[in-house]
Amino acid sequence: MVLTKKQVWKIICTPGNFKHRLILMTTYAEGLRASEVIALKPKHIESEKMLIKVEGGKGLKSRYNMLSVKLLAELRRYYRKYPPGYHCKQSHHNASRRKGDL
Repeated sequence: MVLTKKQVWKIICTPGNFKHRLILMTTYAEGLRASEVIALKPKHIESEKMLIKVEGGKGLKSRYNMLSVKLLAELRRYYRKYPPGYHCKQSHHNASRRKGDL
């Protein structure tokens, strides 16, 4: 089945959480596997060259993907809102767990 642009955008915009939308957008726009999206770090974004470096992909090979202007804008927006080292306060649910519990 091939999805239309409208259908893809509807899927991307479904999650209410900005981070989750960005994960879906990155996965789709860059054609990445879930493990590759999880491994992305700010140092992998080469905005001046409009590239994303994907390290340890299939066969543990690295590659470069073209970075879309729209995705770069969303990544920058996320980075400004949640800079590295930013941590949300623990939720009541998480605070009640003992150290070492999953």
